[in-house]
Amino acid sequence: MALKLFKHNEDAYRASVKMLNEKGKAAVIHSTGTGKSFIAFKLCDDNMDKTICWISPSEYIFKTQLENIKAVSEDFNPDNIKFYTYARLMNMTEDEISEVRPDYIVLDEFHRCGARLWGTGVETLLDKFSEVPVLGLSATSIRYLDNQRDMADEIFDGNVASQMTLGEAIVLGILNSPEYILSVFSYRENYRNLLWERYYSAAEQYYKKHGSLKLSFDYVTEDGIKLGGWVQRMRAAKCEGRYGGIDSVKVSRLEKIGMIWNVVDSRWEENYLEAVKYFRKYGNLNVPGKYVTESGIKLGNWIVHLRQKKNGNGNGRPLDEEQTERLNRIGMIWDVEQHRFDVGLEHAERYFSEHGNLKVSPKYVCDDGYALGAWIVQKKRQYRTGTMSEDRIQKLEKTGIIWPSKGAGQDD
Repeated sequence: MALKLFKHNEDAYRASVKMLNEKGKAAVIHSTGTGKSFIAFKLCDDNMDKTICWISPSEYIFKTQLENIKAVSEDFNPDNIKFYTYARLMNMTEDEISEVRPDYIVLDEFHRCGARLWGTGVETLLDKFSEVPVLGLSATSIRYLDNQRDMADEIFDGNVASQMTLGEAIVLGILNSPEYILSVFSYRENYRNLLWERYYSAAEQYYKKHGSLKLSFDYVTEDGIKLGGWVQRMRAAKCEGRYGGIDSVKVSRLEKIGMIWNVVDSRWEENYLEAVKYFRKYGNLNVPGKYVTESGIKLGNWIVHLRQKKNGNGNGRPLDEEQTERLNRIGMIWDVEQHRFDVGLEHAERYFSEHGNLKVSPKYVCDDGYALGAWIVQKKRQYRTGTMSEDRIQKLEKTGIIWPSKGAGQDD
């Protein structure tokens, strides 16, 4: 029987799964007593064939969480969890951590990861399994006695799937209301407004200096304000309704200082313009994987990512028809291996047309610098080992190629 959650946790779980699929990281910041550990247990329950690496401050906390969930779901038995405390993880060797091999990582009370010693084990785990989705749970992301560090920014790049304060939990009826709650609400509201104005002032100064709000997520001002993370949270508040949303007055004020709400579209256009420049210069989009433009854009990496998206293997939003057509107009190469074959075949057909055969030495190079001899050697090797498709064999035979005997030791 599938584990069922209360609505507030079900909503948080769905948001977390969506963010894990899109971003690879998701933090849930819910007040103590709201049952946020159930969200992680639901992830375990929905992925019983996967290994969940669960890190917690203590074994006692984890056992208590298990007792709580079994009290409402007796059949629940998450035997796919590999449990470690932060202290144990800290003392494990790199080889031992490599043996964990998780499909998901859960960081319970993830604000504890900022501790100097505990953090080393977490860093090693996340570095070794950088492609593994990470779910974080905590009542707060702030380390108040550690220079106000925000661990949702440091670990999860600001990707907070769900956030619920004590006050919100009381208003929703999830927790009982203490008598002093009205004064707490008033204090928090004033504090939030003052904090927002402080960040806005920093953003305004950045805009005056740079002419935009295009800044990296980890950008910190000279006086220690984590402006990059705040700008991203404002986008999430406007576009996704997270962090309680954002009112129209604040939206208008941010737009006056160059706020870009849809960063994905903006960055796509920037990358596309660089691709157009490359095409005009070289006549194709056969961009080396490590190619970086003069403006610092990793164009080669972007092109590789586009190919992965086209093949259904990339992360993020898929390409739409308009984007695909625009890329096609500037010579986008979707299948690099097929493109290489087509180029080689074109040179082979040209040689055959001029000479009536395809008898070239392995070192033969065409007038345009194409190494046709080496390419033919490679094709013969593929034929001999049975790794060439019948379609390609037939196309090459029309150029007069002489195949070696299958299993022979010669390439030509």
